[in-house]
Formats: sequence, structure tokens, C-alpha cells
Amino acid sequence: MERCHEEYGYTAQDYFRCYENSIKFDPSNAEAYEAWGYALDVYTSEYEKAEAALRRAIELGAGWQSYYARARVLAEMGKVKCALDSLLERNCLCSERPEIQKLRGEILDGIWGK
Repeated sequence: MERCHEEYGYTAQDYFRCYENSIKFDPSNAEAYEAWGYALDVYTSEYEKAEAALRRAIELGAGWQSYYARARVLAEMGKVKCALDSLLERNCLCSERPEIQKLRGEILDGIWGK
């Protein structure tokens, strides 16, 4: 997203509008929810909205990146137990991925918490 800012002159608001329009056009688009959640997490402090978007992406069948991002957002919100629980095998089909395991360790170490 930052590269597009520099190369094409788009603003973060342009991207948010694009994600929101994608979701309005196709409310079952897991990728749009995932991208919107990531953008909200990285470029704003709207963690509640980011978590909701990522949760919806997961409900729609998004991949491991949505689980990863949602857990990170929950930890950033200070909801460490919820973040760790969301990565357990019963809640996360991708709980054994190395990236997920690494994130669990980072959350336990307090890297992503408030």
C-alpha cells in the first residue's frame, strides 16, 4: 500500500474506500475483509473495526493470514488470552504453521500487547 502511495499518489483513504466498496459489492469476499482488517490495523488505531473485519474474513473461509492478523490485533487491544485462544487448534485450522507458532511466542513475550 505504501508503494502505491508513492508511485501512484493514492492515499490510505482511497484504499479504505476501495475495500469498503469491494465488501459492499460482494459481502462474501473474504479477501476484501482480510485486506481491510490489515489496513485498519497497520494504518489506524481502529482495532475494534480491524478485529471485526478479520473475524468476518475467517467466517468466510479466509486463510491463515486472517487468523494471524486477528490474533495480533486482539493482543494489541490487550486481549492476550483471547488472542492466544484464537490460535489454539480447536479454533485455528492452521495452528501448526510456523508463523502462527512464532506469533504465539511473541504474544506470550508481550511483544504485541499493550
